[in-house]
Amino acid sequence: MQSLSKLGSILSIPLKTDKYTKEKSMLKYARLLVEIPLEGNFSNFIVFSNKKDVIIRQKVVYEWKPIKCTHCKIVPCLPKSKSTFIFYDMWAKDVEFNGIMKRRMSLSQRGSQMKQLQQVLGKLMYPLQQLNKRKYADIYAQQTKAKANLIRIQPLLYEGPHNIELN
Repeated sequence: MQSLSKLGSILSIPLKTDKYTKEKSMLKYARLLVEIPLEGNFSNFIVFSNKKDVIIRQKVVYEWKPIKCTHCKIVPCLPKSKSTFIFYDMWAKDVEFNGIMKRRMSLSQRGSQMKQLQQVLGKLMYPLQQLNKRKYADIYAQQTKAKANLIRIQPLLYEGPHNIELN
């Protein structure tokens, strides 16, 4: 494992191996989880010398690589779609939020952790949009109404804090 870790450190920071690599069973290839910064270089091969001082050029295959914009080389530089989904903090404070999260998180996901996260976020989009339509679509109207109510109440509060019209 130390040798594999040294090879992984050529790429970046080696974190762990899978069960089969660790046990050295079913080895058609070795798998190593390596933390590479998104803006980092994803080399297609590494070059090293073995115990006999023979130079080896080893192909590297990535299970996942970020997609970089060909123009600006930034991750992610994705064009804005017409149906951009934005999470609003006010949803997390809503009484329905925990129920929505529990129902969606309990559904099974498959694949890598990144794929599972994408699946969960995809499953959250529709119920959160519905919550937004039911309770927050008229947020500007609610804000205007609250501001008008505040303007109406402030003079009454100034005149007498125990005024029954404040209720």
